[in-house]
Amino acid sequence: MTYNMSGSPYAMAEKDALTYGRPSKDPAATVAIAKTMDQVDFPKLLKKVDEGYLTWRKPSLCLFGPSDPFVEVGTAFEFLESKRTNMKCLTLAAKLGHMPQEDYPEALHEPMMKWLRGETDADIKQGLLKMTKYGIVESKN
Repeated sequence: MTYNMSGSPYAMAEKDALTYGRPSKDPAATVAIAKTMDQVDFPKLLKKVDEGYLTWRKPSLCLFGPSDPFVEVGTAFEFLESKRTNMKCLTLAAKLGHMPQEDYPEALHEPMMKWLRGETDADIKQGLLKMTKYGIVESKN
């Protein structure tokens, strides 16, 4: 949880980060997650997901920031290149990390609303937002 409070591209309030991490403190939760992960047939699961996207026709939006330490932005674009899908993938200037929809939803709000209204990618304002002790502010850079 320290990463969410200080090391991530955006920082949660300490109280929020501690609350968010509380379930993982229970040793039984760790055991349950490990057992579940051990039982997953990842090649089969990935094949099923890949096949699902070949027929996906629902309009979808995938928003990426440049600061995800686990997934490189380019991999999403490469994945979608091989599919005929209605998924639009956009990068944002805000320093979004791995799970901004949970940790930093304010950075996603405007681009998502514009997409829902049918506005084009060029219309989406891609400002630089940063988290401060006073909340989220738009950077002047």
